[in-house]
Amino acid sequence: MKKIYKSLALIVLALGCIILIQPKANAADSAGNFVVVLDPGHGPNMEDKPGDDPGAIGGGIREDQVNFKLAQYAKEELEKYEGVKVYLTRYNNCPTIYNRVEIAKRYNADLLVSMHINSGGGGSAKGAAVWITQDNTKVEYKEKAAEVASLILNQISSLGIRNNGVQIRSGQPNEWYDSGVVQDYYGIIRYAQRVGMRSLLVEHCYIDNASDRQFINSDDAIRRLALADVRGIVDAYKLELKGSGKEPVRKMSLDKTELNLEISTDNPQPLNFINPIFNPSNAYNKEVDYWSSNPNVARVYGERIRGLTPGETTITAISRNNQRIAKCKVIVTKPDVALKDITTDTTQQIVNIDETGDIIVNFNPSNASDKTLYWESSDQEVVRIWNGHFRGLKEGKAVITALSRAGGKKISCEVIVRDPNKTYVEAIDFQQKEYTVDINEAMDIPYTYAPTDAVNAEFYWTSSNDEIIRVWGNRFRALKPGTAEVIARTIDGTVEKRIEVTVNDPGKVEKINIEKTEYSVNVNDAIDIPFTYAPVNAANAEFYWTSSNDEIIRVWGNRFRALKPGTAEVIVRTIDGTVENKIKVTVKNNGSIQYVTKINTEKEEYTAKVDEAVDISYTYAPTDAVNAEFYWTSSDDEILRVWGNRFRALKPGTAEVIVRTIDGTVEKRIKVTVKNNGNIQCVTKINTEKEEYTAKVDEAIDIPFTYTPTDAVNAEFYWISSDSEILRVWGNRFRALKPGTAEVIVRTIDGTVEKRIKVTVE
Repeated sequence: MKKIYKSLALIVLALGCIILIQPKANAADSAGNFVVVLDPGHGPNMEDKPGDDPGAIGGGIREDQVNFKLAQYAKEELEKYEGVKVYLTRYNNCPTIYNRVEIAKRYNADLLVSMHINSGGGGSAKGAAVWITQDNTKVEYKEKAAEVASLILNQISSLGIRNNGVQIRSGQPNEWYDSGVVQDYYGIIRYAQRVGMRSLLVEHCYIDNASDRQFINSDDAIRRLALADVRGIVDAYKLELKGSGKEPVRKMSLDKTELNLEISTDNPQPLNFINPIFNPSNAYNKEVDYWSSNPNVARVYGERIRGLTPGETTITAISRNNQRIAKCKVIVTKPDVALKDITTDTTQQIVNIDETGDIIVNFNPSNASDKTLYWESSDQEVVRIWNGHFRGLKEGKAVITALSRAGGKKISCEVIVRDPNKTYVEAIDFQQKEYTVDINEAMDIPYTYAPTDAVNAEFYWTSSNDEIIRVWGNRFRALKPGTAEVIARTIDGTVEKRIEVTVNDPGKVEKINIEKTEYSVNVNDAIDIPFTYAPVNAANAEFYWTSSNDEIIRVWGNRFRALKPGTAEVIVRTIDGTVENKIKVTVKNNGSIQYVTKINTEKEEYTAKVDEAVDISYTYAPTDAVNAEFYWTSSDDEILRVWGNRFRALKPGTAEVIVRTIDGTVEKRIKVTVKNNGNIQCVTKINTEKEEYTAKVDEAIDIPFTYTPTDAVNAEFYWISSDSEILRVWGNRFRALKPGTAEVIVRTIDGTVEKRIKVTVE
């Protein structure tokens, strides 16, 4: 495996809910208010690059939309408290993590709450957790963060969400705060620490866990999560409601007088909530006791109602002051038994011409209400099918398909029809029973088949694990340690033979040997570094070469070039980073070496029209400089595209062409103003033949498209998939990889126009 670089930046944004608190006890703004800034995580129209950041997606729910509702509900509730000011970090945009902290800083916030929903763990992970700073040098930060974190978790867990506790996580071991403590892993916590804010990160629940998702599947559930955050903050800071006159509850009702809960296979114990409504709304004593008249039908846990068995019950709410009573009728139902899946005992059957057979279908669950099946043969001239019974008519093969009326479930069985007067392969044999090889070893597998005059003597060879052994024909290559099988099948799939292959690990590189550990060279010298390694048959004998200072020496493979005087190291590591060696290089000036001191251009400024291409005439001094290689870039790729000393104007605006020496020592900037000549047209619409496609796994489809106007200058398009596990996209062509729903997204290269095409893979 070659070098793999993994970006962790987006993980920081997607993981949690962050709360940042300035380290002072009194209010933050000039009016003496306690300032709360609410940060709905993710969002549309990202500041740092084109497109939206929806966050996690599960069950048709987008995290960014849930986060915004959480913030709105929390703002509404917090503004009910005395001396509290509430602001949001976004409405219709998606700031960077750094800018979210800057917004809180600008408002001089006492508290910043960044609200997120978690995902991951393949749907098994669930619950809420809170991360706080690990910087123990600032006790007043961490202790208060821990207090707020614990109180919020207590409130969230009271809704029935698992409490995963308060946690910390450190970043890179070579990055520290000014205090000397290793920085926090999560960017928003890290930035908050640096600007003097306490911080904590809360993950409410998992969007891809069916149990957790019920807490965000309605506005009522989302509001309840937001109130849990608010109650934790209120408890931590002892906030009081506006106009609190210490009045008792005089009237009480419930927001629902009747509630329907439906039991399903995916949700065997459905959950919902009831909300007490108090008069006066600012009553001080709002404690309520709840009970169910039939707990076998539905149980009540505080304001949560969970359905258990079909039937009816009444939930009674009793206020602890003055015994005010309100009731809600709960009806629990269970629909007909839905068909979940169908299977068959065999996926292939062999019969002779005029023979019959049966395809057995198993229903899951076995007591499904609707077991009606629709049968079909892919070739009725080869196999005829009726109600699960089939007859072979002529030599060949056909696929029998059964489709359930309920739920559209499908099974298939391949039926091979043979001519009884012909001979077919009955056995495949290998000369050896098994193979033991080392990594990277290639081997042929001698084989025979019987009878030798069989008419179907064509074979299909595969590997049971392509990561361990790669197979082509009857030949395989060992890739990594482990055990796998080489499988040989007749091309019609009727006969199969397997042979086990064990791949040994010859060990890893233990030492990298360098012929010379020091080099002394002149500027512009290029040197090859002879090296060996031990053991010579090591499995990880791939090496990564770098320079400790790219301005002094440039490295590619085991070769380096001296760029300017100084001292640097050539570093060689195994690709897995387990073994390393270093070579010291001293670069001297041979006395005649000159470096670029100035870059001169014919013009300091250019004016161009949209779609105009311009060459920039330039010189440099001195003309015999050894570093006379230049790197050309644009300050804004949406306005100017630059390659070498040539640029093309893309859209009206002002940008700079930047030219630097390749070692970065000298730079020149040229201002370019782009104007629209009045005749230039840009793409206003992308048109596709279809708005939706349905494809089968492994099917590849072209998407015909047009655009208007046809003479647009920016008619270059960028095609991507919304889910690369379901669809692979290149240009206007996609391949279906696995069942599911995803979108093919096409944008103009400048990002101004976009079109989405829905694809359902069956």
